[in-house]
Amino acid sequence: MDKLGQLREYVQKHLCESVVINPIRGEGLSLQIPYRDSDGDPIKVAIYFNHDLVLLSDAGRISGHLFALGQHTQDTPAFKLLRNLAKAYRLKLDYDSGRVVSTVSYDRMDQAITDFIKVIITMLTAIPHVRVEPHRLKPLGQRLRTAIREQYRLANIVDLIEHDYILHGQAVDSWPVDFHWWLRRNDVVEQIYIVAVDLNVAEALSKATKVTALALDARRLNDDHLRVVVDSHGADSDSSVAIALMKNHSEQLRFKIYDFGQADEKQAFLRQSVSEIVGELGGPWREFWQKQRALT
Repeated sequence: MDKLGQLREYVQKHLCESVVINPIRGEGLSLQIPYRDSDGDPIKVAIYFNHDLVLLSDAGRISGHLFALGQHTQDTPAFKLLRNLAKAYRLKLDYDSGRVVSTVSYDRMDQAITDFIKVIITMLTAIPHVRVEPHRLKPLGQRLRTAIREQYRLANIVDLIEHDYILHGQAVDSWPVDFHWWLRRNDVVEQIYIVAVDLNVAEALSKATKVTALALDARRLNDDHLRVVVDSHGADSDSSVAIALMKNHSEQLRFKIYDFGQADEKQAFLRQSVSEIVGELGGPWREFWQKQRALT
């Protein structure tokens, strides 16, 4: 089987049956994946072979969106999001041709295609969000946030946690964070950010891409920890896809995901929260937060 045949076999086996595969002149294929960009157009990825190397390209779609939205200069939030994604996934921004590309060896093709598609989906669906003014950003799971707060109340730690924290970033100036605290470990301060995401309502995929952008802003320091708590129970058919998208990003962007609807994950998340707040490492934070509350 030739390389194009092997590529077709990989796509059909590891991606999904609804991917449309078309040949490109010059030993390549175009993959139309079952997602649409912010304009409602299908998302495509171009793949070319050059001896033992594989070139992945967005065919200029991202730069086209950036120019159309006035987000093409390097100081804009959308461009900063693209640059951070490119750094995280080792992609190249080809300024001469206006493309986002990745060149990998043939034996690394499988994982590279999956990672490349994740970045393209994130950029082509998240760009409208990063243009939103900070004051218009809303929490992603107000109902779930209330449920978490009730569990914290039952554990007697709700008054020792900061609510409505703001995380300042590059992709977006100000991110709303549902719960926040910090730990001091070996004289190093570790920031903890808790974000609740309801996926059993509308816009599950949109929320997943926002979490990706938030994770990029939260990973500036090795001692910053983002924990995303999701609830996917309901009839929304996009919830499983949204969770898969977030989990695919979580390892490289260093954030944890807990499903509040799964008893074991819910208990693991709550045990960790209680342990950090009431444990020895939480001592400095408790003292600090109690003084803050006394002042207000």
